[in-house]
Amino acid sequence: MNSFDSINDCITFYNVAKSSLIDAGFELRKWKSNNLRLNEYIKSSQTDTVSDSSLANDNSYTQNEFGIYSFTTVLGLNWDIANDNFVFDFIDIYSAALKLPPTKRNILKISATFFDPLGCLVPITLPSKILFKDLCIRKINWDNDIPIEFRKRWKIYLDELKTLQLVSVNRHVLCCECRDVEIHGFCDSSEQGLK
Repeated sequence: MNSFDSINDCITFYNVAKSSLIDAGFELRKWKSNNLRLNEYIKSSQTDTVSDSSLANDNSYTQNEFGIYSFTTVLGLNWDIANDNFVFDFIDIYSAALKLPPTKRNILKISATFFDPLGCLVPITLPSKILFKDLCIRKINWDNDIPIEFRKRWKIYLDELKTLQLVSVNRHVLCCECRDVEIHGFCDSSEQGLK
């Protein structure tokens, strides 16, 4: 996944990547872009063996049973091509959590369900991890129902998760004219990570 300042840079990247992979005996087929001109260029340069469904120029989404649209998946993340956002859907995680009894094992199972390689969901995932840590400190058995004070915290967490449903994060975080970029990492040293 990559971003470019101009459509010409995109086309150059596409041609170089495609040529390099063909030289190595591979054909890169599934291109997705939020730029209609690039999609048209790719479509016109594809071989007949590639179906048009591999291109994302129609931006057609389908509704799931909850009325929420499903998006194109890129590197395990849902990508809303039309708005150029990553979209995190919590409905399935919430539904799965409701079906499981509140045990230490199941809280870990639900906490591990979130896929967040960019760290965008830390404010959402941290409370469940802190709850799990507290269960471990109290040496709660893996498969017994958790004590009432932990059940209350788990219910509050699930209620908050239910209200979120979808979280959308802008994929492109830099301006087009950026040349020097620095990434600074910060760590909260508080015990609970809530400050």
